[in-house]
Amino acid sequence: MGLGAVLAVSELAYRCLQLAGAAYLIWLGIGMLRGAFRAREPGVPRVMAPSAPNWFLRGVMTNLLNPKVGVFYISFLPQFLPVGVPVVPFSVLLAGIHASMGLIFFAALTAATVPFQNALNGPRLPRLLDGVTGSVLIGFALRLLTERRVG
Repeated sequence: MGLGAVLAVSELAYRCLQLAGAAYLIWLGIGMLRGAFRAREPGVPRVMAPSAPNWFLRGVMTNLLNPKVGVFYISFLPQFLPVGVPVVPFSVLLAGIHASMGLIFFAALTAATVPFQNALNGPRLPRLLDGVTGSVLIGFALRLLTERRVG
């Protein structure tokens, strides 16, 4: 959409985007800090199980609507096409291999987090993580507000 070009030439647009980003980070940080200091009702799990099939549809739509995925396949995969092979079938094969590797990786990552479920549902760790994350977000916002444009 040319946002990069507008931000490159317009100091006002750059500053507005900078202020909006900092305000959003502060809003997120305050929400996290409020959650850290608020007592949680006992017996209510922090991590809720996603409702099937909604989680799958949300994941597919996130991937399909993410332009970085398309840019990745268009810019990265052609490097691995041997000379003389049919482009579409070989590209589909490479994309399938990439998708399979991603599925295996994320399945392993999900399985590795199961042991941490009790700690994340406990009373202390989630509040600590919320407090630290909220503080970091506010720190990033303050850094963003004090940063000056170069060039």
